[in-house]
Amino acid sequence: MAKRVAVLVLLVSVAGCGGAAGNSPPPAKAATEAKEAPAEKPAESSAKADFMAQCEHAPEQHDFCACSFEVASKVLSPEELESRRLPRERERELKAGVIRECAGKFPEPVIKKGFMVGCASQGTGLNGFCACTWETLRKSAEPGEIATMDAGQDSRALGAAKTCMAKMPNQELLANLKTKFLEGCNQEPGYEKFCDCAWGTWSAEMTPAEMILSGPGSKKTRDAVPKIKKACSALAPN
Repeated sequence: MAKRVAVLVLLVSVAGCGGAAGNSPPPAKAATEAKEAPAEKPAESSAKADFMAQCEHAPEQHDFCACSFEVASKVLSPEELESRRLPRERERELKAGVIRECAGKFPEPVIKKGFMVGCASQGTGLNGFCACTWETLRKSAEPGEIATMDAGQDSRALGAAKTCMAKMPNQELLANLKTKFLEGCNQEPGYEKFCDCAWGTWSAEMTPAEMILSGPGSKKTRDAVPKIKKACSALAPN
């Protein structure tokens, strides 16, 4: 059970934290195709069985887990497949391969849950907005697309958010976002001025919709960080 820890943890994070932010529908065709497939080597068969046992927590996850193992076994060496920790570059390569090949194979309810959790965590009172954004976005994007898009940059996601934002009091929404931002920023004493400046810079760079939909790794967030440092670093305590 201790083997393949790095690979499994990475693939679960791609799927969305054990079922939070990650991929999309149909279940398995399985048995008839398995008969036609070439026989696996015993070691490979054992490794796959071990991996599937740890990855597949429900029948509808079968396709995603099988696809992920297939990608991992192509991208990684046998030693890396058994590793507890992968080099960052290999992690990125594996994650990109899994997203590219397997994003359409995770159940839609899991992707929706991840979208909702990520969206609603940006501030209080966002559940209605997030549900509206998901339903509106689903009209123009498949679950697998939503799982892999940079929502803070994608015109479909931002368009859906804009439609739903019109139904919310804008000042209340901004106040909620600011409160959440400052809570996350003011983790240590003496950072109040820095955090106020950081909020001012960040909110000037992004619309409320972009703030909600842009995760830490999104291009919008990455682009804002140097500007915050330049404008506000002198206000941080030494």
